[in-house]
Amino acid sequence: MPKASRDALLKRYLPAYVRANIVDGTLVALPSFADAQFLFYRKDLLEKYGFKPPATWDEAIRQAQVILQGEKDPNLNGIGFMGNISEGTVCSFLLPIWAAGGDVTDDQGRLILTEDLARRSLQFWLDLMDKHRVSPPNMAEKAQDTIRREMQQGRWIFGTLFAYAWAHFQNDPDSAVKGKIGVTTMPKFEGGRSASCLGGWQWTISAFSRNKAQAYKLLRYLSSPEVAKILAIEASNLPAFPELYKDPDILKANPWFADALPVVLNARARPVHPRYPEIADVMRRGLNAVLARTKTPEQAAKEIVQGLKAIYGR
Repeated sequence: MPKASRDALLKRYLPAYVRANIVDGTLVALPSFADAQFLFYRKDLLEKYGFKPPATWDEAIRQAQVILQGEKDPNLNGIGFMGNISEGTVCSFLLPIWAAGGDVTDDQGRLILTEDLARRSLQFWLDLMDKHRVSPPNMAEKAQDTIRREMQQGRWIFGTLFAYAWAHFQNDPDSAVKGKIGVTTMPKFEGGRSASCLGGWQWTISAFSRNKAQAYKLLRYLSSPEVAKILAIEASNLPAFPELYKDPDILKANPWFADALPVVLNARARPVHPRYPEIADVMRRGLNAVLARTKTPEQAAKEIVQGLKAIYGR
């Protein structure tokens, strides 16, 4: 594809997803749909107790405590997050770091994460179980879709989930929370920033394809605004095209998309590195070990930073 044509095509997509699909100046994929983490919450319960959606984690914890005490429902839990050994747990590890104003790397991709900041992230999630009592003691077993399914059954007040959960809550025949769920930006810490973990999906062509020209035509269609609109309406997948966040058909199906564009534009990417799978494994195993109580936050933070230094070469 000529550079001028390529640039004209890529200008239509959200900038973060364009950057994610260009490697060493070569376009390797086109966006299918965007994604980011949001705080899903029981709108009916917050309204019952006179709460507005929390802007900070302290507010979320306090609200969960009040609602749990008031409801006296043994099947209801407070704050759901991913804690098993999965990719979602990488996001769980990163969220408190970003919410405090920190990061894993600087703008040049150099490692800057400190043991103290890593420890505070690990301690935060552990405290939700042991100190604040707003998360059950088995969070080390929880995957993203476990939280989604349990929230769909009415068992969570808050859940840190990606956008796909909305369509399930609203449309699945077994949903006990249809019309009862709200969505807001991820909370921050006092003096920090609201930060969401960037996600998304891409289409690419196999280097071994025998029909690359036909495959490219299909890929262009699958990454088009027309398909993005279908995915948004039917599956609550966030579009990679900014203009679709104002589309009336999409907003009818997903009213909260009206406030989603700034989140997707400002969501933070997981560390960009050729050895990312190793980086992810260090982070998720460290957090999982803390939640399973096989390591202290101090022990796990030290191992995480040492592991990252070995990967980053410093």
